[in-house]
Amino acid sequence: MRALTFLGSTTFSALFCFALVCLNKKLSLNAFYSVTYTMLVGLVFVHTIKRTFGRQRPCHALPQAIIKKLPPINSYSFPSGHTCAAFGMAFALSNIFPALSFLFFTLAALVGISRIYLGMHYPTDVLIGGILGFVSFLITNAIICAII
Repeated sequence: MRALTFLGSTTFSALFCFALVCLNKKLSLNAFYSVTYTMLVGLVFVHTIKRTFGRQRPCHALPQAIIKKLPPINSYSFPSGHTCAAFGMAFALSNIFPALSFLFFTLAALVGISRIYLGMHYPTDVLIGGILGFVSFLITNAIICAII
């Protein structure tokens, strides 16, 4: 589960985008911009909402109920930034590589499940994180289409 959680991290996303560009510069450069800007928009949404709501993580609020957990994180729970990033990346990449959509969305869903399993988020954190990933993609895609 920890490995699945890593798929929604900023570090993984940056490394993945770099690898895409190295593999196929023309097509992958579009993917790079789409994923990067989707993640930046998502990051703004997530951190603004986290500060607004200030929801405590389940690993702090319900320590006796959490079986598997990562080292405690002191940031807020709502919404899930990892899930936002994973779904934003899934939408952006599926737009460019439609044949791989099932894989991208399966991995994004597994990231969300791993965040709940590891005691980092409530299901609603993950649900809203996924929706924010989609909204971030829509905003980014509209801007990219307007520019191109």
